[in-house]
Amino acid sequence: MRPVIYVDVLLCVNFFVDCMLLYISGRLAGGRLTRTRLCLAAAVGAVDSLFLLLPDAGRLLSMANTFAAAAAMSCTAFGIKDRARLMRGFLWLMLTTLCYGGIMTALWLFASPSSLVVSNGIAYIDISPTMLIGGTVVCYGALTLWARIARKKNEIESICEIRISKNGREVCAAGIVDTGNLLTEPFSGYPVVICELAFVEPIMEADFVSAVREGRAPTGARVIPYSSVGGDGVIFAFRPDSVEIETQETSASSDRVYVGVLGRGRVSASARAIVNPDIIY
Repeated sequence: MRPVIYVDVLLCVNFFVDCMLLYISGRLAGGRLTRTRLCLAAAVGAVDSLFLLLPDAGRLLSMANTFAAAAAMSCTAFGIKDRARLMRGFLWLMLTTLCYGGIMTALWLFASPSSLVVSNGIAYIDISPTMLIGGTVVCYGALTLWARIARKKNEIESICEIRISKNGREVCAAGIVDTGNLLTEPFSGYPVVICELAFVEPIMEADFVSAVREGRAPTGARVIPYSSVGGDGVIFAFRPDSVEIETQETSASSDRVYVGVLGRGRVSASARAIVNPDIIY
């Protein structure tokens, strides 16, 4: 006998599951998702879970629905401006979704729990609100801990030397090649290196330095919007004469780069710049 399916439980469970899948996909794709985009994309996935209520659609139509839902969720979560980032996010989301779907299908076939229904490629789990909230908190805590550990490991393994030239002068310091830094200048699409003001101060004009320190847009600077876990904002950037990056494995040099300057604070305890990996790879 087919168990009773409650639409509110179906939507809530799939919303939380999609949040976790999107979070994991975003980390694997080397990006950060804002809470707003994450929740909106998860809501798209939750609405798509209503496909389970339809009569058996067959394997091909179920796969097509999974593909379309992943595409819509990826566009919502990662945006459509950066196509490379969108494609990475979409592929990772498809992979994580297929893995989750495979686990649910295997559990349904071999364990046959009465609270689990899999139909049209959608999984429904009839659980109590307490279990749903508790499981969500535990999963979020585990994912957050994993992300912090992975980020610390990434910082250790991705230390580089960065050299920035401007106005016939040059500064050099340690930097971090961070796969989470996918910031680009909106008009040119050039990657952005994020630096401390004190690092680039020796090569910049006094007017630029004072404006950034006061939170004003310097004359001729590009105002670049960004999104991070801490929120949204803008960063002031300039076009250097060249940027050279050297790691243990490779080196690269380019003038098709923008340097975003932090008016306050430090990038890291061990580095003074965050390098967009697109400059190297």
